[in-house]
Amino acid sequence: MLVATKKMKLCFTLFLLLTIFFGNCQIPDSVKSNSVEQTVICIADFIRKDSSIVQGVSNGLLLNDSYVLTVYHGYKPDDETILKSMTVMYFQNSKVDSVKIDLTYQYTKAEYDFSNHLYNPNDNSTDIVVLKLSKKIIAPKVKFATKKIVPQDQLFSIGIVQNLNGHFSRKHTLSTYLFSIQNTTTPECNFFALGGDIHVGFSGSPVYNSKGEIVGMIQSGWNNERDIPYMIRFSENINKVLPFYRMNQRVGLAIDCDYLIQKYLKGFF
Repeated sequence: MLVATKKMKLCFTLFLLLTIFFGNCQIPDSVKSNSVEQTVICIADFIRKDSSIVQGVSNGLLLNDSYVLTVYHGYKPDDETILKSMTVMYFQNSKVDSVKIDLTYQYTKAEYDFSNHLYNPNDNSTDIVVLKLSKKIIAPKVKFATKKIVPQDQLFSIGIVQNLNGHFSRKHTLSTYLFSIQNTTTPECNFFALGGDIHVGFSGSPVYNSKGEIVGMIQSGWNNERDIPYMIRFSENINKVLPFYRMNQRVGLAIDCDYLIQKYLKGFF
């Protein structure tokens, strides 16, 4: 079972400090100050049917001192795996700490009941889960945007990624708003595409505007030109995507915060 060892915490802290204070100079202070303690990494240990243990890593957003918002595919990716444990690592007061997820938590009547949530891998509007922390922690107040995104808005995707050596680092990325996407299975749910240096492992990462307000959450990404067949239904937007592929960058798909709040989050504040 994975535990947040002193060595892991030290590596995590060092990389966070370097990326926060010596890089990302184009990121507004309002975004840095909000994102540093709001963005977390969720490390899951799964047991497969053959009894082997595999690990999954996703990002998440601290909603408050008791709950974390992340992607469902980082919590229960398929029917072949059972979640054994999940650890949330967060950055607070210039140090890294960790807290377990309470896997026995029973949601209240006021909360969306994720224990009965139906996840459809082909429907991103269902790729959402709110999990209960096993203990309360100090968490900054989350501020969601009240205005719709427009093309001239600057967006900042925030994520914590793990490199080949197992070290974690925080990435603040200036992103370009590309276009909006309406979900065909859930018309009331809107998504938007954003291009930039969006890394593998950004799933669950919050997306901020220049005011430090959260406008959405990244759920998936298109890696390169091989994904163009997936983009056929957005054919009028392919020319907006290709430049990022050719610069070896990614295009992220993010769910709009309005739908998150109305459908899933109301009972957790």
